[in-house]
Amino acid sequence: MRTILFAILCSFILLLSLRGIHGNDDDCPDGKTPESLKESCKCCKMNCWNAKADEAANELGHIPGEGSEDEALKTLTLIKKCVMDKCTKYCKAQFRPRPFFSGM
Repeated sequence: MRTILFAILCSFILLLSLRGIHGNDDDCPDGKTPESLKESCKCCKMNCWNAKADEAANELGHIPGEGSEDEALKTLTLIKKCVMDKCTKYCKAQFRPRPFFSGM
């Protein structure tokens, strides 16, 4: 029962996020980076989210998470990998190592 609720929740969050992000496309056009580093970081993350979510939706034929929880988790993993690979130069402060938690 929990996995079904989790899958529904992930699907709902992805749906809301996709609708909300596509509304902000004017702020972050593909291929252009804004002047401020903070805006560049936000745009890079949004571009990763759009690209990976659209790829997954096209591949699956439906919103990731509708079929199973694994679809949603796989899509979120791909988005995270994209952000880590492409956005570190814009989001340096957010990706620095956390020494306080390395010993745990």
